[in-house]
Amino acid sequence: MEKAATQYFSVMAYGNFLYPLGAVLSAFFLVQNKTRIILKATFLSCGLNFGLDFFLILGIPGKIPSLEGFGAALGAVFSQGVFCAFLLQQFLTPFNRKFFKTGDWILDFSLLRRYLRIGMPRMWTRVFIFLIWLMITRIMTVKGGDYLLILSVGSTITFFFLFYTDAITQATTTLASQYLGRGNPHHVQVLQAGVITSLILSGCLAIPLLGFPDWILSFFFSLSVPQETQYSLKLTLGWVWLWISTIGILNAFLGVIFAHKETFFCMMAVMSMCSLSLITIYGAINIFQVTPDKMWVILCFENVALFMVYAWRLRQKNFYAAESFRST
Repeated sequence: MEKAATQYFSVMAYGNFLYPLGAVLSAFFLVQNKTRIILKATFLSCGLNFGLDFFLILGIPGKIPSLEGFGAALGAVFSQGVFCAFLLQQFLTPFNRKFFKTGDWILDFSLLRRYLRIGMPRMWTRVFIFLIWLMITRIMTVKGGDYLLILSVGSTITFFFLFYTDAITQATTTLASQYLGRGNPHHVQVLQAGVITSLILSGCLAIPLLGFPDWILSFFFSLSVPQETQYSLKLTLGWVWLWISTIGILNAFLGVIFAHKETFFCMMAVMSMCSLSLITIYGAINIFQVTPDKMWVILCFENVALFMVYAWRLRQKNFYAAESFRST
């Protein structure tokens, strides 16, 4: 097991540079609203990854040995490389070379420092979130039993649907940045569109998670589980739905704040709220012995608190006003 884990993380570590490269290339097309190019690259990459996983993880008797986790890592890195190669080819088209000078490679250290100053707080924010999540995972794992089960089910569902909440952040950041560069005061409409989109998607997600919980849980368990555990799992689906819904709205506000380069403020807010959530979860589970689904309740309150902080920041800086936006 240790050897397999080492092989997996070694491959992912060597290919890790492809993921920020893909994000940078995607941003070039997002800012021009050329999302179809990214969609094509994503479908190509995901389809390739699925096919490679089937052959590399399971193998073909007599032809390809089963590589298990190592094969999954190889498939993920290779498909991400194809994703970057496709976008790079589009980036270097004659049209882009002519109008955007994409073929001219110049290292501007002053511009690099400016980007790092804005981007580093966002990077450390993500690192801190992962560290907090690791600590929460350890708390639930040590308790074992239903705690570990509910953590696994809830995490699987949330990670599966994070693609749309991340997309809301990227879209609102890109569109608000466009308006900022043009001196256009329509950034409030971007925020409204992000919130409405999140609410619509949350409504769609409520149908399976709240309407058909038994069907959702059937994907995780082939055998029946105790009645008490089943009840906690159904409660967890409700809280997970609420968490995804609130994180979607939260990310719409976050995207607008990112567009205004408030990354340091976001870092401090997230670090404060996540630390408070970690302490609360530890005390609730280890001292007060609450049921395992309450972990997701606490995380929902964290999202609501961050939403209030972000809304306050936007109002404090008068970001809603067109005059402030044009003068930013």
